[in-house]
Amino acid sequence: MQVAKPGKGISDITWEHFQINPATINRMQEIEQILKDNELLIGDWAPIHLSKLLKTWFWKDDTQAVGALDLWHKTCAYLYLPRLLDSQVLRQTLAAGAVSRDFFGLAYGRDGDRYVGFQYGTATTPILDDSLLLVEPKAAEAFDKVLHAEEEERKAAIAIQVGGHAVLTTGTSTSTPSRGMETPVGPGYKPEPPKAAKRRSFFGTVELNPLQPKPQFGDVVDEIVMLLNRSDVRLTISVEIQAECENGFDEGVQRAVRENCNQLKFKNGGFED
Repeated sequence: MQVAKPGKGISDITWEHFQINPATINRMQEIEQILKDNELLIGDWAPIHLSKLLKTWFWKDDTQAVGALDLWHKTCAYLYLPRLLDSQVLRQTLAAGAVSRDFFGLAYGRDGDRYVGFQYGTATTPILDDSLLLVEPKAAEAFDKVLHAEEEERKAAIAIQVGGHAVLTTGTSTSTPSRGMETPVGPGYKPEPPKAAKRRSFFGTVELNPLQPKPQFGDVVDEIVMLLNRSDVRLTISVEIQAECENGFDEGVQRAVRENCNQLKFKNGGFED
């Protein structure tokens, strides 16, 4: 492990030793559990800790927004930064902190002094890619006020409520429409097309490459599940595995698979003739 403090440099690397059960079947799982038990690998991370990390190492006077993907890469590279179990932990932390205005704002790029796809204090499911930015709270609040002021100006330019009538403005003249009538705003006005009906459910199945299922499953999570995983969605994910061997599975493989199924909390699973 390694410790670093702003302005005080980085400590030397120190090694800690942990005993691994030599009889364990799945050593990677055993190592992961030891790291979790000793808080060396973080499986759940509160937004307040992410905010403190950003304030300490990333947000500066001239840097009010940092890339979320760059943050993730740095936590994987520098020993003095928190070590997260996987990128899903960071996604969950971002989603949990997005609803508050205390930790950070989110955006998907910059265009001059404006943030693209800006969100602040609203529930969302962030997409962790190279465009996602974490905006310092004061900067996010200032830009949110700019957007709010622009929205108010836009509304005022379209309609001013006077005695229950809408006075529509086109920049050079005003008119008062009759009740129940729609009045176009400006010569270039086009009515909005009817909105498509919202679908209430989704289902999908996909076959994974059995030789390399993990990368493809990660893509499914990133590109599909993360888009659907919102607070108002009941999301169910099931994994079905089928394997056949003409020569049969030996006893060692069967025992290892059964034990791993139990540890991974499979609802059902077994070998058949």
